[in-house]
Amino acid sequence: MPGPESGEPGKAVESVVRKVLAERAKQADGRTLPRGHEGAHRSVPRDIRLHRAAPSQQPVRPGVFALRLVLTMRPIHRWLIRKGVPSWLSAIFTMTTLFGILLGMVGLTVWSLIELPETLNGYSSSFKSLVHNVVQLTEKVQLLVRQTLEGHPRQP
Repeated sequence: MPGPESGEPGKAVESVVRKVLAERAKQADGRTLPRGHEGAHRSVPRDIRLHRAAPSQQPVRPGVFALRLVLTMRPIHRWLIRKGVPSWLSAIFTMTTLFGILLGMVGLTVWSLIELPETLNGYSSSFKSLVHNVVQLTEKVQLLVRQTLEGHPRQP
């Protein structure tokens, strides 16, 4: 098993996890997970279990995203076919709907980012006031600390 010295953090984490699970299995009378959950961890994709995909898996991510989109839209396609719509027309409608949703999301994101500079300019005076107040407070605290250390009474 690769260890931390192998230079692959994902495999090092996996190695540590395997060791911990093996120790727990010995302590828990052969069980590594609570009863009824023995196979649950196998259904979770490996990159989610380790919270990070290995560099060799990163080119696969767009394909996985596309597959999830297709599987999300498939019920609409199948429903249209059951209702008597030709499969080619159902596929075109489903793809158009998917592209419309994706373009809508991108459009809303761009729209919100376009207005961001104007919004930040509106907060400019508030930010300047906040900085001025913090500087004044810091000066007052420094004065009080200096007076306390020198033993002088406070001046109003």
